[in-house]
Amino acid sequence: MFEFEERELESSAGEKYLKVTLTGTVRIENVARLKEILLEVFSKNDHVVLDICQVTAVGFTFFQLLCATNKYAQTENKRFELVNQCSEAVIDCSQTVGFLRERGCPEAVDSERCLWIAQNMQP
Repeated sequence: MFEFEERELESSAGEKYLKVTLTGTVRIENVARLKEILLEVFSKNDHVVLDICQVTAVGFTFFQLLCATNKYAQTENKRFELVNQCSEAVIDCSQTVGFLRERGCPEAVDSERCLWIAQNMQP
């Protein structure tokens, strides 16, 4: 089970964005709820920042969903980012399921914005 908190923030450059902070476990039994949340926040915001620092456990579907979300954001001219990097649980699982990348997907609009490039996943 996971919990989330939404906060509207503004960068030092004056850009508004929505920060969504996740805590707890995101696995197959509740990943559909996270998908609903992400679709809802993107329907109202052009820039969403996801803080997964306090996520304690994840499954393969978590990575699939965030990858799809990142691709969706790029095709819709929106921004999707991770902040405060990833918890050790997320990094460990990404290595176990083989989601760490040296480069992004070739079909991505901007492959450098891949969430799973190893240098983007420092604890």
